Amino acid sequence: MPTEVLGVRVYGCLLRNGTHASNPAVLVVGAGEQGFGRGEFDPFICGKLSMCINGDWNLGNIKQYGPNLKFKIAYPPVPQGKKPVSWSGGYAFVIPKGSKQEEESWKLIKHLTSYNIQLEYATNAFRIPALKKASKNKFFLSHPHYKIFIALMKYSRYRPVTPAAQYYWEQLKMAVENTLLELKTPKQALDDAANDTQKYLDEYLK
Repeated sequence: MPTEVLGVRVYGCLLRNGTHASNPAVLVVGAGEQGFGRGEFDPFICGKLSMCINGDWNLGNIKQYGPNLKFKIAYPPVPQGKKPVSWSGGYAFVIPKGSKQEEESWKLIKHLTSYNIQLEYATNAFRIPALKKASKNKFFLSHPHYKIFIALMKYSRYRPVTPAAQYYWEQLKMAVENTLLELKTPKQALDDAANDTQKYLDEYLK
């Protein structure tokens, strides 16, 4: 069985059995965050949820809305004998084709991705930095929570670089929801997502 199909199947089992809830609210497919919300109303911060799969971006919310919350962070569970895995998102700086300020744009990008700026941004925005050198700063390596995220990066994966990225993301979300609602099998849902994304990409590249 492809790992992607197995992953969706396991995720669905966890949700249906009540052993995991998708942040920021207990999953009610089609209803979004019904009954809960973000920030101070996050069910994990409110103490209504004992466990969730989340990321470093939520540490800022916890610091702001649940400064006294006691919690620990661990790698996502994996089958015995397998290595941990995670995924990374983020942003990208680009210079559009035909730009009249290519040199200036490149200087700005180099500045924003420099060590000092990356460190300043990450420590103030509650994000691990994209620059590896900055992530080795003692602030992150000695922090009881950030150091786990930093260590997990060597196992992390990221979405394919493609002009269909946003469409692809939406199709994956729909595939998971269709599986959880038992409207499709995991394989069927993911095959449909792949086919629809390929059609979108083919049309885009004409």
